[in-house]
Order: sequence, then structure tokens, then C-alpha cells
Amino acid sequence: MSLELKRRVLFVSLFNNYTGSTKVLSQVIEACLQENMDVKIITSPEEGFLSRIDGLRYHFVKYKWSDNKFILLYNYFKAQITYFFILVNCLNRSSVVYINTITPIGAFAACIFKSVKPLVHVHEKFVRKNKLHALMEWLMNLTGGRKIFVSNYLYKSYDSPSNSVVIHNSVNAPKLVNPIKCSFRQDSKIILMVASCRTYKGIAEFVALANILPNFYFKLVLSSNEIEVNAFMKDFHFQHLNYSIHTVQTDLSDFYETASLVLNLSLPNEWIETFGMTILEAMSYGKPCIVPPIGGPVELIDDAINGYLVDPLNVSLIKEKIEHLCSNTELYEQMSLNALEKFRMFDRKLFNEKILKEINSL
Repeated sequence: MSLELKRRVLFVSLFNNYTGSTKVLSQVIEACLQENMDVKIITSPEEGFLSRIDGLRYHFVKYKWSDNKFILLYNYFKAQITYFFILVNCLNRSSVVYINTITPIGAFAACIFKSVKPLVHVHEKFVRKNKLHALMEWLMNLTGGRKIFVSNYLYKSYDSPSNSVVIHNSVNAPKLVNPIKCSFRQDSKIILMVASCRTYKGIAEFVALANILPNFYFKLVLSSNEIEVNAFMKDFHFQHLNYSIHTVQTDLSDFYETASLVLNLSLPNEWIETFGMTILEAMSYGKPCIVPPIGGPVELIDDAINGYLVDPLNVSLIKEKIEHLCSNTELYEQMSLNALEKFRMFDRKLFNEKILKEINSL
């Protein structure tokens, strides 16, 4: 394919980190590069899943998170103004603009100004929506662009999801996963949770479970650096030495391989998971999961089949489920096999085909 015939795709992502939305975007970018497309991204310069992708051209815009709301808002709007002017200067109708998440309002504003309809990959729906969240949704809709929702739950949670499609996320299958080996990992009694440093991710509930299950070992992986993790965890108190806390990881395979089961304890009254990448990753290793009974996780976990749907605030019931599953080898084996079988429904090849179809339709 000659250079002038290459499909040009301009990606926009406010964050480059090790969260689910950036991991999915890296998969989209890889699919485009495999099709010999001309690909560029505007994102933050931090290390993450978007870093050092061969064939991808970068334009960096600094955006730093802060616990101080005023500093955070200043950083956010400063970045959005930069996004706006960069895109206004480079947008043309021959390019596909692919915006990841609904947060880059500067990109939406530039698309509106230049009469360009973007492709928006929607990963979030805010439970406690404020004026800024409302502005994000309003500008996204005003672009008239096509939307990709990561779950049926998310699709239904938006008022007018016209001109949109649901494409479930995917992850690559691990190499040489042995279902029998997976099924007997429960003997190690390791309970794993991967989350961000946010209380609404159920960190207090995770600590409470570790305190009432001293015969189990609890591993918590938080997607932040050591300084941030230490500052965040100082107010949580473990009563036993049956735990370990880990900082951001580029590769979670060892954690999934050695875990008995995986938890997602996001509190539905504060944060509803719209998909649950860590759940799907755990399933790819044959690990049963305990997840909230609402949102995207319901599309991954069938209650009592490949895991359990339990209210994260019901710590005593979660305790019962953990003890029951990890003391019943036959049940655990079946759930492990069911997890692997369900995982195969989220095929990476099918994901690539659907994404490329959306991009090529513009």
C-alpha cells in the first residue's frame, strides 16, 4: 500500500497509564498498525500501556493528577486548551479521529469547531455526575460522532445512544494455560484484587476480608507508584500478616497464575464498573471471580457458574463464598473450567475485526 493511500487515524487519550481503558486503546492501535494504517496519538508522557509502541507517532501533552481539586482542575483545563489548538491545527476530513474515554473535552471542542465527527470509545458512566461530567457528555453528543460502548450496561445507561455500537473488550489468552493446574491453585488460598487508589474500589472491604479470613493470603495490586500507594494505604489497618500490597505492575501474569480467586469490590453507590478488564484477565487464567451484581461485570460472571455476584458491602457473604469455594475442590474445578469457557467468548480476533470495521466505515 502506498503512503498516500494509508488510512490515517489520530488517537486522543488524556491518560497514558496502566488502567483498563489505555490497555484496550493499545489493542486498538496495534490492530490499526497491523493493517498498515498511518497512526498518531496525542496523550500524556507518563509510562503506560501506550508507551513505545513500534510504528506509532507521539505528540505529548502534560496532564498530572493531583489530590488537590483546584490544582487538578487547573491541570485539566490547561491540557484541554492544548488539545484544542493541536487538533484545530492538524484535523482534516481525511483523518479518523479516535477519542478514548469521554474526558478529553478539548478534543470534542476541536471536532465541533472543524466539523469533524470523531469515533468515541466510551468506557465510563459517572454515578455521581457533576457539572464537568455533564459537560463531557454534552460535548461528546454535540460532535455527532459514532460511539463504541464497552458493555451493554454502558450502552443502556446513556440517554440517547444513537449512532453507536457495543464492542466488548478483549485480552490476549495467556500462553499454555492448563485448566487442571488452574483448578488446583485453590490450595494456595491466595485472594487477589487489582484496583486503583480510590476508596470506591472497595479497599476498606478488602482489608476487612483479610482481617476476618486469617487463613487466607490477600494480595492487593494498586495502579500507582510506591509513594502514592503508601500515602493512600496509611489509613487502612490489617490485623494479621496475611497480606501484601504491590505497586503498579506492567505484567500481572504471575499474580493471576498463583491466585485462588480474584475480587472486584467496587462500591455500586459510588462507582459502577462498566466492564471489568481485571475480571476478564482473571477468567483467562481460569480463576473464578467475586464481583458486584451490577454493571459490566454481570456480562462476564454468571452467578455460581464461573464466580459469584455479591454486593461488595456484604463482607460476611463474600467471606462465606470464599470459604465455600476454596474448600470444595470439585466445585472449584468446574468454576475454573467455566471461567475459561466464558473467556473464549471475548475473542481478540473478533474484537479487532469489529474495531477495524468501525474505523474503516468513516
